[in-house]
Amino acid sequence: MQKFACPTFSRVALFSALASALALTGCAVTSPSLSGIDLQEPRPTTNQSSHAMQVASVIKTTVNCLGCEDTVLWADEKDLSDKMVFDAKRNTQRDYAEARAYQAEVNRLRKEGKLTPETAPKPPRIVLNPNQSSSSGTLTNSLMIADSFDGRWTNSSASLGAGLALTAVGSLFSSVQDENLDYPPADYVKAAFVLPPEKKIVIENEINNPELTPERNREINLGIYAGKQFVQMLTQAAVDMGFKPVGELVVDFIGDPSPTNSRWLNIYQLLENDAIGCPKYDPKNPSWMDEFGYCRVEWGPYRPMGVREAYSWKIAKEIVPTALGGDGKTERWINHFGYNQDRWHPLNIMQSKLSHLDKLAFEQRFLMGLQKYLKPGQAIYVPTYKYYDEQEKRRWTPQAVLDSTGTHYFTVVVPENRPVTKIESGNQNAQ
Repeated sequence: MQKFACPTFSRVALFSALASALALTGCAVTSPSLSGIDLQEPRPTTNQSSHAMQVASVIKTTVNCLGCEDTVLWADEKDLSDKMVFDAKRNTQRDYAEARAYQAEVNRLRKEGKLTPETAPKPPRIVLNPNQSSSSGTLTNSLMIADSFDGRWTNSSASLGAGLALTAVGSLFSSVQDENLDYPPADYVKAAFVLPPEKKIVIENEINNPELTPERNREINLGIYAGKQFVQMLTQAAVDMGFKPVGELVVDFIGDPSPTNSRWLNIYQLLENDAIGCPKYDPKNPSWMDEFGYCRVEWGPYRPMGVREAYSWKIAKEIVPTALGGDGKTERWINHFGYNQDRWHPLNIMQSKLSHLDKLAFEQRFLMGLQKYLKPGQAIYVPTYKYYDEQEKRRWTPQAVLDSTGTHYFTVVVPENRPVTKIESGNQNAQ
């Protein structure tokens, strides 16, 4: 059972205030953790967010780390910092339930003619806007998320809650399913690379499609440039895991590559590894075997395969966030990478002799090995992976963020030690 370490709320205010004031601004909730570790009451509270949360929330291939959650620890619990695992699906479902409850309350007030700036409930972390539903039949493009990584609405509007309630909220979406609920964004592998100043970027085999704007051609060229850097880094980590690169890095296109062909599919490097059963590369095999028959590292926008672009590739020139080493004023091109964990894997070992669970554990170790190759301005979010311990109990690895400064977990440690409870002081009847 979940226990709340804060004052209770009325039914009307439960979901409108709970997300922003309770779960997301530091009021501690003893939530079930995939780590299997039971944290003792009372729990500490904080308004701070972990470095991992700050970094993961600025990677834009998913919705600001929707589904992520920090665990707040006492100082004498700091040894648990790298062991806590949040439940991304439960957290996403919670956020959507709060959003729908917010909508219901707004609609009730509107129907009764009582919706005013003064009566409008405070918005939760996310707000669903049906008036801007996406063409794909999902709600992801119409999801508004608090602009602060800790869930607070800090936009310039003095009455943001009222503004959202009065202008942006409509029906309750009873018949529409959002893919975030089926594929929680916090279960994806994602990364962000701040690119060098433009004058230092050298584009090989530059694409110039006359049917596209110069701006769009530039984005495509920079996407390939950054993607090659990313796959080269994946290759370095693969070598550390016992793989041997075969041939050159490949930029794959729909049709034959040419200066006017902008329809690129992915970037990959073929690999061999006898120890895990990766087959030897045979250049006599048909080209489709390069795609499906061999182990490899790869990345691409994946639009032709049904993964929406917003979840696999975004590139934009923007002010570099402080979480990525920015100073709040310098603009750079930033390439955001993403994978859908349920459909795509950065290390493709599907042809190996490893079991499914072995593959998951192998991939997690592989991803964690990328840290030593990251440069300032580069960051990777690693989701949880399932495995079985020596007692054959199901476990999950902790989510982590990797950057040039180290490996970071979704935990915040307060300076104080855990208070001594009545039970610990000898009162066995204390609750």
